[in-house]
Amino acid sequence: MKRLKRLYIENFQSHERTEIQFADGLNVLIGPSDSGKSAILRALRWVLFNQPRGTDYIRIGADKCRVVLTMSDGTEIVRERSASVNRYIIRTPDGQERVFEGFGSGVPQEVLDAHNMHPVRLDKDWELSAQFGSQLESPFLLAETGSIRAKSIGRISGAHIMDIALRDTMRDRQSLASEMKHVEQEATRLTEALKPYEDLPRLGRELEESESLYQAAVQMEERLSRLKALLQKWRDCREQIATQRNILQRLRQLPEAEAKISSLQADGQRLILLRRRLEEYRKGQREQRACRHTLTMTEKLVEAATALDNLEHRRARLQTLRRLHALYHTCKNEQARYQLRLRLTDGVDLVAAVVSRLDTKRVIHDRMLRLKPRLHRLRQERERIARTLERTRTLAEAMRAVTAAEEAYGRWSVLTQSAQRLGDCRKRLEDGRKYLKANAEAIEANTSQMLRLFQQLGRCPTCGSPVDGSVLQHILAEVRGGVSHAAVGRENQRD
Repeated sequence: MKRLKRLYIENFQSHERTEIQFADGLNVLIGPSDSGKSAILRALRWVLFNQPRGTDYIRIGADKCRVVLTMSDGTEIVRERSASVNRYIIRTPDGQERVFEGFGSGVPQEVLDAHNMHPVRLDKDWELSAQFGSQLESPFLLAETGSIRAKSIGRISGAHIMDIALRDTMRDRQSLASEMKHVEQEATRLTEALKPYEDLPRLGRELEESESLYQAAVQMEERLSRLKALLQKWRDCREQIATQRNILQRLRQLPEAEAKISSLQADGQRLILLRRRLEEYRKGQREQRACRHTLTMTEKLVEAATALDNLEHRRARLQTLRRLHALYHTCKNEQARYQLRLRLTDGVDLVAAVVSRLDTKRVIHDRMLRLKPRLHRLRQERERIARTLERTRTLAEAMRAVTAAEEAYGRWSVLTQSAQRLGDCRKRLEDGRKYLKANAEAIEANTSQMLRLFQQLGRCPTCGSPVDGSVLQHILAEVRGGVSHAAVGRENQRD
């Protein structure tokens, strides 16, 4: 057991520096009036229980005060206060020091544990320092009202636990009864609400089937979209094929035109050759005229001697002229023939343009031949799409079934959640009933034990009045019947 050993007071009310050494056993403060005895008790209450509060107890002229209390085990409790400092300091015998600030109007639990003088809590907002008395204070509890004395004695004896238990039990009982009524009403409502949905398993199976049908319908719809695109491509290809066929129909006489072009090209070559011969013929005529002119000019210059030579020359010239004449006739014939060819080949440019167009169409024809297998595949795909469309004719009806199944599934989900909440409410209701039963058994056991103790004591531990059998029966009836006819000390606790 700890006891007070030393008290040091600094700047607290009338004490500037005061030190008191406590002896073992009873210590008495004696002195004339206004010598500071009450201030010593206030300083001791201040360091133990942080009372009084504020800063009015600081000595006039000082800026802070301090009280140091040393316990018998060597622990020092320091209380300091100034305009900016408000703290506790605990120094243990081994030299450790702990500082406590910001504790408000209470006392840190470590300080209470250090001096081990815990106040007695008599109510939520009322505590009593049973270990400490002040000057002119009346004896313990005699100055308090009857209800406070009853509460204090009941708390000291432990009877308040039963009062609190009874009050909490009644409150819990009323709360559970209200909750049970609400749960039963909710269960009834949910049961009525669930009746239209008794066929939920069947609706669930139909919903699953509808979901599978919906997925199949979605896949078929995607395939239908692809088939529609392929069908459009097939129609475009068919139009292109018809166009190319028309072009091929118009180009049916292409081989004859090509033969004609080949013939015209050969005539052109011959025309070039004739033009070259005609140029040679004209050159021979110019030479012939030049020779005749030469003969005319040299006719009378050499008359006899050179007559032979002239004849020889003339003969040679004659032969040459004959060859040239033959050549001339040949050239004339070739010229006439080539002039005829030229008239026939006036449309060569037009034929060349036609040939160019024919080459382009031939390229298109080759491309159409390459597209022919693809056209065959498109026709097969079209037939397959037609068969698919025939099979998906009931798609709209399936979609309506899927929509109805989704709505049923939503209702089934809501009902499932309601059923789960109903199960939780029933479980809580069952737990509440078990809790009530356990509390009732505990109350019955505690009441029986209390009656046995009252019989053993023969008097009330609170007010000291005698307790006989009628009082015990009255208490037992009160416990079993409710809070009416409250026992002594519980008049103010009915609410």
